[in-house]
Amino acid sequence: MKKFLKNIALFTPLCVVLYFLLLIIMGEFAPHWLYSNLRYTRGYSDTGLRIADINNTPPPDILVLGSSHAYREFDPRIFRQYGYTMFNLGSSSQTPVQTGLLLQRYLKKLKPRCIIYEVYPGTFSVDGAEGAADLISNDTVKADMLNMAFGINDIVVYNTLAFAWYRQVTHRDHTEMQQILDKNDTYVQGGYVERKMEFYTPDIPKGKPIKWKLKNKQFTAFAQNLAFIKSQRIPYVLVYAPIPRVSYSRCKNNNEFSERMATYGPYYNFNGKVPLNDSLHFFDNNHLNQQGVALFNKALLSAETVLPLKQKPLK
Repeated sequence: MKKFLKNIALFTPLCVVLYFLLLIIMGEFAPHWLYSNLRYTRGYSDTGLRIADINNTPPPDILVLGSSHAYREFDPRIFRQYGYTMFNLGSSSQTPVQTGLLLQRYLKKLKPRCIIYEVYPGTFSVDGAEGAADLISNDTVKADMLNMAFGINDIVVYNTLAFAWYRQVTHRDHTEMQQILDKNDTYVQGGYVERKMEFYTPDIPKGKPIKWKLKNKQFTAFAQNLAFIKSQRIPYVLVYAPIPRVSYSRCKNNNEFSERMATYGPYYNFNGKVPLNDSLHFFDNNHLNQQGVALFNKALLSAETVLPLKQKPLK
């Protein structure tokens, strides 16, 4: 029995080392399509550029938080036309768990006058592995990322964290962050990503109804985020950004989500509140194109009751 335990004690560290070496080889040399349990996507959604941009950003009037609906649909150039400075800290599939990590790292540095927190039922219905992998790939690996990985408990997150740590300690990523994945995207200073003008052709006029399976874990993280924001005495609003009408109508518990959001503070659901056409103002089944962004942002900024800023903007 002692010999068996001794062999296990010797064999286990060897397996860990071999696994880590195989992970490095796969991440460095194998094409992404060959493996599914590692999602090291440096440059994806321009998260790295956005985080680097924080160092060059004076305290903004408005900080935007949230998923791709945030960084693709809140344009700092339009906000500037209304007299507001804005920084967009959205990231791909950012759930409240990832928002919490970003707030702890950067809120005190950014010091915004108010926050727009983009809320989308989809990000409250997942564990957050995709959003975690994006942040791990594009920001500094620290203990808070390890805590996030343990909370999600997903092999993709663990592998991405290990590989990102290897890249960090070997200084493999000490190069200028560049936009590397999508030639149709352009990063705009202030955290926004502008999509090349495209149009969406709705292909699900009678799509199968869905019901969001909202996770209590995400609502717990969400409440913690709001408590931290309040502790910094920063006012906030919660915004459900528009999605195509055909997509919105498929979701059978939008009212349930909105009613729940309204219990957390000022909440605005802009679906059905902006004159948008699915075929003209979206580039896919989830995101506004630039024409749609302009209409949505102007509707939000023109509504004097939405932004909790004491000083009225200059138009």
